[in-house]
Amino acid sequence: MTIKEIIKNDKLQTEVDEIKRFSAVDIDYVTKDGVHCETQLDVSHHILTKAGIEELEELFDSLTKEFNTKSNRILSCTVVASADTEEELEKMGY
Repeated sequence: MTIKEIIKNDKLQTEVDEIKRFSAVDIDYVTKDGVHCETQLDVSHHILTKAGIEELEELFDSLTKEFNTKSNRILSCTVVASADTEEELEKMGY
């Protein structure tokens, strides 16, 4: 699945009480070699908006070569932290 498909199909997981503007998102994916991997990316637009979805997709897509994967090999996306400002997110350690 792609990131957009996961979010549009209500499969976005969350470990926070409330999703705010800035979020840290864990992305589980499979490499071209079949290895399960995880990375964490930060987005500065609310993840449930079009801009937030596009930002996360573009970030991941820009790293697919480095991660040895494709943008449609996503297993899950989980919001692990969310805050009103980037500084708050950083204070949380993300």
